[in-house]
Amino acid sequence: MGVYAPVKTFEVYEKKHRADPKIFSFDLQGYGTLQFPERNIYCLVGFSGKTMETLKFLDSDNTALIRQIEAVKL
Repeated sequence: MGVYAPVKTFEVYEKKHRADPKIFSFDLQGYGTLQFPERNIYCLVGFSGKTMETLKFLDSDNTALIRQIEAVKL
């Protein structure tokens, strides 16, 4: 079948399994690049003890982090 870029592999997976999964991607080097510039893709920079909590947060509401940031009083 050959080697595909991540986006192509993802497309093949979606079609094969008739799925619409969410992808949580981690940028551990801080380069700011996205391997999956599509919908239902969440790119997090770094990894910490709060990462799993953040994943749960995003999985339940994709705007949760935006609303949390907007709630900060400046």
